[in-house]
Amino acid sequence: MIKKTVAIALFLFFVTTTSVMTAGLVVREINKNNNSSTNQTTNTITSNQTLTTAELAKHNTSGNCWLLISNQMYNVTSYIRSHPGGSNEIIRFCGQDATSAFQTKGGQGNNHSNAAYSMLAPYIIGKLNKTITTQQLDTSITQTNTTPPPANNGEVEDDD
Repeated sequence: MIKKTVAIALFLFFVTTTSVMTAGLVVREINKNNNSSTNQTTNTITSNQTLTTAELAKHNTSGNCWLLISNQMYNVTSYIRSHPGGSNEIIRFCGQDATSAFQTKGGQGNNHSNAAYSMLAPYIIGKLNKTITTQQLDTSITQTNTTPPPANNGEVEDDD
């Protein structure tokens, strides 16, 4: 009888030990996978983007239009149709440095008004060569893409 009891006890010991070890390995693997995906998410959020002219050049269509004006990048996509001089006055400079064009009203020789300069503020993405997180960039793009056009249809009086 003692042999039988010892055999059963040993059997239960090995089954229990094997079960505990297997469960521990499973939990360890689950934690390892969770930590890996958390690190990937964190890396995505904290990765950086530098606002370069190469990045600017990627946004060169009427449906995705960034301008560089006085070393500041602007996403003017939602404003294009409201421009009082016509959308083509902006579209032809999408993805480019438009400082000279803005300061001469597309080569006409007249600078835009102070009111026009102040209208740029809601469309700002950031300063040229500034490094920001991709989360900041995504937030800026979302905000500027949803900025409503000015109530006066973009027309401003010259205050020169």
